[in-house]
Amino acid sequence: MIFPPNASVLSAFGTLVTSVRFDLVRSAPGRLDALNWGDVDRLLGEMNGEGLAALDEAGCPAETVTLIFGADLRYFGQQNEVTITFDHDPRAGRDAEMIRRIFETAYHAQYGVNPSHVPIEIVSWRLTVRGPDIAVHGNGTLPGRRGEPKYHRPILLWPDLGPTAIYDRSTLAAGQTIGGPAIVEERETTIVIPPGWDANVDTIGCVVAKRRA
Repeated sequence: MIFPPNASVLSAFGTLVTSVRFDLVRSAPGRLDALNWGDVDRLLGEMNGEGLAALDEAGCPAETVTLIFGADLRYFGQQNEVTITFDHDPRAGRDAEMIRRIFETAYHAQYGVNPSHVPIEIVSWRLTVRGPDIAVHGNGTLPGRRGEPKYHRPILLWPDLGPTAIYDRSTLAAGQTIGGPAIVEERETTIVIPPGWDANVDTIGCVVAKRRA
């Protein structure tokens, strides 16, 4: 079991440090071997303009934006699609064969077969516009000295084991090991280490609990 720093607000923290992103999809069913690149130019151009405008409104200038192109494809007559991504704008070389290769590789990885005698159908085009990476700073320096229990008290979970050690998480040092039973308290949450478990503090402050062998 891993208890990261700021565990109770981890999702909110992830939202704050995730790049601004906008995903667009346009339905455009058609055979890959009869692809109309004029229609592809129009659709991806519209999506590109819409995505850049959305990120500009969010404070990301066009020169800081990354474009990721993709598509949903399937073999003709199937109901489910496989989503693929390209490492560049597929309009650059107008290479339908490249699209086929990427799709068949992804399809085989997912299903283990390729009915290559069946025509391939593009269902929709995708474009992700993503803003710059956001710098994430660590939680500061962990204490250099092993933290001692702040007190001991009986725990109803283990009435026969006597008083249990109660730790303050902010005092725990990197590399410190705590043997269960023990309780680690912090402002956001409480960590319960049962009998037969040990918890180790790693270099970034995660408390990693493992059952003893």
